[in-house]
Amino acid sequence: MTRLIDSHIHLYSQSDNGALAWMTPTNPLAGSYDPAKYASCSSSSEDLTGYIFVETDRSYPSPISATADGLKNPLNEISMALDIFTSSNSKLLGMVSFAPLPLGAAGMQSWWNLALKLGDSPKTVEKMVRGVRYLVQDKPRGTLSCPGFVEGIRWTLGKGMVFELGVDTRSTGLWQLEETVEVMREVMGEGQENGEGSGWVVIDHMAKPDLHVSNFHSDRKTAEWLEKLKILARYPNVAVKFSGLFSELDYEVCEGGDVDVVVKKILPWVEGIVFVFGADRVIWGSDWPVCNIGYGNMVGQEEADGAWRAWRQVSEKVLEELVKKGSMTEQEKHGVLGEVAARVYKLG
Repeated sequence: MTRLIDSHIHLYSQSDNGALAWMTPTNPLAGSYDPAKYASCSSSSEDLTGYIFVETDRSYPSPISATADGLKNPLNEISMALDIFTSSNSKLLGMVSFAPLPLGAAGMQSWWNLALKLGDSPKTVEKMVRGVRYLVQDKPRGTLSCPGFVEGIRWTLGKGMVFELGVDTRSTGLWQLEETVEVMREVMGEGQENGEGSGWVVIDHMAKPDLHVSNFHSDRKTAEWLEKLKILARYPNVAVKFSGLFSELDYEVCEGGDVDVVVKKILPWVEGIVFVFGADRVIWGSDWPVCNIGYGNMVGQEEADGAWRAWRQVSEKVLEELVKKGSMTEQEKHGVLGEVAARVYKLG
């Protein structure tokens, strides 16, 4: 049986809504999205081993500071995750927490010292926190490339953690990938090998490509997106997530959420990342509950809770098509659904 690991979900309670930087009273994701609700949405998948909880962009004062007060909301999120992680029968395998990467190595170490004081022991925190993220998809040019951020990435990789990169090619611009290429050159140098114990860089949601274009093969922006990913893939410790695509679809084209229509639409992009990175560096994730919004736009928000199951079905069909085309083996397909995540995030 496939070891299914969902590498990308978000969790928060109703009481946390005020701490979320992006939350508004009318946001369709207002409310509680807890482990019980996730279990209900994913209950059709008996092979689900567990999930990785990715930080939810909690608010913090500007300018950011690596103090208990400055990081209050993100640290509270780690505490919440620890409660879930240490509960009986928990499926939380690890967490990608917020961290103040722009503050450089000193700021990252201060944050880590604060995090290690949470929960019952530092070892529990070390076991749970598998990576860090500081969302740059909505940040101005130069955020990722500032000296502090570069130093923060180096610190993260040196700790053997994952640096999770959230950029948005479609909405913010291709320049975010261009900046990423320059930063990775600076962080890793040319052709650095993935040494024992070193961390990984994981690109969220395939860098959010523009799925609204009519023809994958003739679109210039898509060609540039793939070319930038090809450059990043030269580094053996860079991986990419096959996730988040419900949010990027043209909902008029995919109205009704017909699985075969969605599969046909996204297949070229997924085949592109498999070709560039190889199946052994592609990681499946649901992006729950954010996937509910995109799916709800296709089928009606009253049916949005079916998004996780629909994405699993779409993903399986896409991967099956790639196996048929010879783009990956059956064994590699199973790897995308779980084993690659276990290896990259060092889940054991």
